Amino acid sequence: MYAVVRYFNYRKDVSFTILKTYNSFKMAIKYALECAQKEFGEDVVAGVSDRKVYIDSEMEGYTRGDGYEEYVYTVLEIPEPEDDDN
Repeated sequence: MYAVVRYFNYRKDVSFTILKTYNSFKMAIKYALECAQKEFGEDVVAGVSDRKVYIDSEMEGYTRGDGYEEYVYTVLEIPEPEDDDN
């Protein structure tokens, strides 16, 4: 599974919001880009060159400029749920 996440790329203020989850990586990336375009318009860039927040399973993110003090829309790979009521 894949989660589309928004976070603020700043050294002191780190907050994450899970926006949607998908089974398809392609659909998750598409939605992350759509969210970034809604937020930044045509100023969207792929990748964060001034990274302050590091996430192990983060895919390419979308932001504005170098990404510092900006929101980043990205995709995280998350494990399948292990609900077992037996």
